[in-house]
Amino acid sequence: MKMRSAVRILRFPTLVAVFALLILSCKGNEKSSGNSEKTEVDLSPCFDYTWFRSFEEETDENWKFRHEPWEFPPALGREGMKFNRDNTLEFWAIGPTDIPEQLTGKWYLNGDQLNLVVKGSGITQDFNRTYFVIEANQELLILKLKPE
Repeated sequence: MKMRSAVRILRFPTLVAVFALLILSCKGNEKSSGNSEKTEVDLSPCFDYTWFRSFEEETDENWKFRHEPWEFPPALGREGMKFNRDNTLEFWAIGPTDIPEQLTGKWYLNGDQLNLVVKGSGITQDFNRTYFVIEANQELLILKLKPE
């Protein structure tokens, strides 16, 4: 009888300890891509280039962009963008005849979130997109579209 009560007494602290470890391990895994901790991203390596979407390299979650002289395979059209140092944005949308249509807008960076606000034309609508910056260097720009 004394043995059973001793086992019951030991179960409670063990459960509390396991629960505490689970909570701590979940908090430790929070990183980028939409958590409350925002890591400031440096986009300066991306200036001075026009980035085109390399959808052949993409995954379901991440959009990849590269700049020339990257040899893109033939495609019916590619989105492109150029980040200017004054937070203006040059954006190339795929037009209705697959000919790129140049638009203008602004880009804003808040932690790891990149917001693009683009003014449409008579053919293309205005849009406001927010991405998580996964990687940004002189060779590759990887973005993840933020769910609405």
